[in-house]
Amino acid sequence: MSNNEILQVVAEYQPSGDQPSAI
Repeated sequence: MSNNEILQVVAEYQPSGDQPSAI
């Protein structure tokens, strides 16, 4: 998995416009 793919998966779990809280 590339970093870009990970970011896409994280974006699906995190609401848009909000800072990721689990990272």
